[in-house]
Amino acid sequence: MNIDYKLVFLGVMLAVEVALLVCTIVTFRKKGDLAISLRKVCVSIFLAMIAYALYVTSINEHHALIWMCLFSLGIDWILLMFMEYIISYTDSRFRGRVVLLLSYIGVIADSVSMACNIFYRHAFSVHLIHDTRYGIDAYQMQNSTVFYRAHLGFCYFLSAIVLIWLIQKMISTISFYRKKYILIILGFLLLLAADGISITIKTPFNLSIIFYGIVSVVLTYFSFSYIPRSLMNNVLKIVSRELNNMVTCFDQDGRLVYANKAAKNLVNKTHQLDWLSSIYREWRDRYSDNDSEEDGTYWEEEIMIEEKHTIFQFEAKRLFDDRQQYIGVYITAYDRTEEILKHQQELEEAQAKIARESRFWANISHEMRTPANAILGMNEMILRDETNEELRKYAEYIKVSTETLIMLINDVLDFSKINAKSMAILPKEYEILHMVKAIYAMALPKAQKKSLELKIELDPFLPKRLLGDELRLRQVIMNLISNAIKYTASGSVSLRLFGEQRFEDYYLHVEVEDTGIGIKKENIALLFQAYERIDEARVHGIQGTGLGLNICKQLLEQMESKLEVQSEYNKGSLFSFRVKQPKMSDEYIPDFKEYLNMQEAHELTYEIPEDAEGKILYVDDNEMNCEVFHALTKKTHFEIYDAHNGSEALKITKKHQFDLIFMDHLMPEMNGDEAFVMMRSDAENLNHDTPVIMLTANVGEDLREKFLNMGFADYLTKPLSPEKLAETFIDWM
Repeated sequence: MNIDYKLVFLGVMLAVEVALLVCTIVTFRKKGDLAISLRKVCVSIFLAMIAYALYVTSINEHHALIWMCLFSLGIDWILLMFMEYIISYTDSRFRGRVVLLLSYIGVIADSVSMACNIFYRHAFSVHLIHDTRYGIDAYQMQNSTVFYRAHLGFCYFLSAIVLIWLIQKMISTISFYRKKYILIILGFLLLLAADGISITIKTPFNLSIIFYGIVSVVLTYFSFSYIPRSLMNNVLKIVSRELNNMVTCFDQDGRLVYANKAAKNLVNKTHQLDWLSSIYREWRDRYSDNDSEEDGTYWEEEIMIEEKHTIFQFEAKRLFDDRQQYIGVYITAYDRTEEILKHQQELEEAQAKIARESRFWANISHEMRTPANAILGMNEMILRDETNEELRKYAEYIKVSTETLIMLINDVLDFSKINAKSMAILPKEYEILHMVKAIYAMALPKAQKKSLELKIELDPFLPKRLLGDELRLRQVIMNLISNAIKYTASGSVSLRLFGEQRFEDYYLHVEVEDTGIGIKKENIALLFQAYERIDEARVHGIQGTGLGLNICKQLLEQMESKLEVQSEYNKGSLFSFRVKQPKMSDEYIPDFKEYLNMQEAHELTYEIPEDAEGKILYVDDNEMNCEVFHALTKKTHFEIYDAHNGSEALKITKKHQFDLIFMDHLMPEMNGDEAFVMMRSDAENLNHDTPVIMLTANVGEDLREKFLNMGFADYLTKPLSPEKLAETFIDWM
């Protein structure tokens, strides 16, 4: 079967030209530099293919020469348009424009040479020959000269520039776009291979022109079916250039492919650009297991740039193309120094305000409790020495009334401090049993006075130590127990503590239950309101401010907890809450019942031995407090010295050595803690190592630990309890 190779070749050319025409129409529907440069490629190939088709079908050698010259100069323009397209696609600005300008000059010169060949035939001529291999007549180029070889050399030079440009961009780009560069390079190599095959085996037709058309169709598809790199770069540059924040992009392999002006300014003043790649790779390895958040963020970190004395917040997000293929990461960083400094300043101001208010409430507490201390102290002397029953009865009334007054003062001060936001929660490690013992010791006398049973039930699997604000927790529990005792006429008050592990968090559950008067359901909502006393007629005669439960509620809210209430009218109430307290020990608490049995077996009534001897310094600015102290110790053989402020105490301690010193906290001229520090730091002071007991009227503050950490031997709150004072003498004398 005879095959008309010329007809087959022209048919293939026609099919490619139709596809090329469609691509050209597509480029006219697109906007932007990339579409324009690709349109020029398509048009130049389309015209060159027409010129070659006319060359193949020419009716004589002169016409064939004209079309071959036009085809040859068309190849120049095709390569030039390819170069312009590649420069636009790779977004190469200055350097690319310079190369393109020089190439334009070369192409114009070569085009003039090829056009002149029509008339002078100085480069080549065309003759019709019969190709016996294919059995067809075809025009062949003959008599080529140095001008034609210069034309070929220039075409290969342009091809080499395009290839070098593509390879360079392929190496520097991210992996996803590298695939497209490889396809473009392969297409371009295919053109050169087709041209080389045509020359080597001397085919009757130049096969490369068909591949020029095929490659342009493929380029059109890849340029408009993927996000153009030039568009990505242009958008990124326009946006990031206007930002003061640092913006950088990395490919999947951790190579830096983009850094905006802010990033370069930051890095060039401190490090090299490689530093950005190194910290990115370090973070990528560290956070490799992180799943991206909904916004794509998979790690954030702050870095201190010491050379600039600034703190930058770095944030990394994964980049995906429109087909959700991972193509890299972009990192933004902004200067948080001013924000952090402002936050620190606000924090310092808030802390200073809290400190001022704390000092204010401490002074108020001191001033209000000092006269109460004197009243109780003097009254204690009456109860000790007076034998007249009527006078003793009056003294008991004074004692009860003063203790009630102190309780009311404490409630009002705590409520005021909470509302002033000057009462902070200070989590510290504490022992549960230590807290429960303290609560039991305070609540038991109140319960016994009303003939109530005080029950303590502890989960045996409670950890020995927890992390929380023991003082505030104890205050809440004690308030609830005091309330329960206050509103229970007979029966019992129970305290129950148990723990609960929920995932990584540990919770302490607290319940206080009584058999008291109970609360109507409609009144439960009013329980936690300040200044409210529900069922006023029924509770008339029970003393209180109505602030206790409100204080509990607000303290628990600060601990991210909530007070729950269950109550049955005339039968009793159950108050409970759950508070997060991280475990600090795997050891369980000791048995509380054993502790109670030991306490009962070793019940002691502390009294100061009448034969006690020693030299005592009592430092207090209040004369009545001094009188009370002297009265409480008058039956002993103590030699007692008085000082009325810290300065006086320092002078006396330099002259006399004491066995024990009692030091008031707040005094004129010099406070007790200041005097203590100066005494301890003075190696020549005779009382450099003497035990010092801190006295303060500031209850409710976390002062015990503070004073013990300072070096005080112990801490006593006013009003002084005769039993506690006796216990102190026994411990330290």
